[in-house]
Amino acid sequence: MSVRAIVSSPWFAWSILGVIVFNAVLIGISTYVTYPIVRTLEWICVWIFVVEILLKFYARDSSKAFFTDGWNIFDIVIVGAAFVPNIAGASTVLRILRVFRVFRLVNTVSELRLIVEVLVRSVRSMAYIAILMFICFYVYAVMAVELFGKTQPDHYGNLHEAFFSLFRSLTAEDWTDLRYAGLEHSNYWLVTGFHVTWILLATFLLINLVVGAVINNYHEVQEIQKHERSTASELDKRIIELSGELQALLKAKVAKEDG
Repeated sequence: MSVRAIVSSPWFAWSILGVIVFNAVLIGISTYVTYPIVRTLEWICVWIFVVEILLKFYARDSSKAFFTDGWNIFDIVIVGAAFVPNIAGASTVLRILRVFRVFRLVNTVSELRLIVEVLVRSVRSMAYIAILMFICFYVYAVMAVELFGKTQPDHYGNLHEAFFSLFRSLTAEDWTDLRYAGLEHSNYWLVTGFHVTWILLATFLLINLVVGAVINNYHEVQEIQKHERSTASELDKRIIELSGELQALLKAKVAKEDG
């Protein structure tokens, strides 16, 4: 069996998935105990990941194709972090980097990989939504400082605190407390109108715009992958047809020569 056949086989993918899950369990155990056997098993997992990357590199179509694949770079960075020297003062950072090896599940499970691709595509396509959100935040933050800055300095005393309070309201985290606190010092309709209109704008419009963009990109990525699979299937069928035609031509040639 060739290396490419091994790397592309389902049992190889499931074996690596098992190692990733086992390594994640070891990382969790290491937060409770520091037995040497745990660290030894972790290093065995790391070397298995190294072998996996080397096998994938050996079975590559080309070096350019291998290194332009973002998932391959992701694997190399995550696994390579295990070999960063433990310099004084960097031990905590290195322990945190170990946890990131769990993210290799994303590369191994196709559905998780699809979701990540959707998120990346969504971030790229939401630039104008982000600009609109910033404008709304800025306008309401300035209004909040002017209207409630003196009566509620802890929440709206300056621009950055107003931004944070508006973000708190956006997450629906006790936004009514901000309103009730404002009622003690300001006009009822002014305080209520400000907070209710912000909740309507932020929660029911801006958030739905983000959700809509993510759903739209999810369908687009699904269509792209479906098209790629159908194209690959058609290509395989065409190769089989050409192979059959070539074999028929060779047989006809041999029959003609024998005749």
